[in-house]
Amino acid sequence: TMAADDFFEGQGRTDGALTPWYNEQDKIDFIHRLHDAGVRNIEMESVALMGFCQRAKIPAACVCVTLVNRLEGDQITSTKRQLAKYNEYSIRVVSNYIATTEAKTAATH
Repeated sequence: TMAADDFFEGQGRTDGALTPWYNEQDKIDFIHRLHDAGVRNIEMESVALMGFCQRAKIPAACVCVTLVNRLEGDQITSTKRQLAKYNEYSIRVVSNYIATTEAKTAATH
């Protein structure tokens, strides 16, 4: 996952309210460079959240879900049901992690 500073230009989008300084081909080239570097998701919120939690000494984690294959387009085409499933999967990942961590902690004490 790559963190960006905003939803539009920072993620190479061309569908925002303002005309970007780059064109569609620049966007495609950017997305391909990211993909070649192993990036499969772009997000923008977790850097601020993790920075706040770090400063406050609050343990935190971030689970990201990729909703759009940016090599194919910029718009979310998932149905409401699919989006709910993605949310459910994220909750399962976190729940399983917590359960596994708790079990390991209990086994060592």
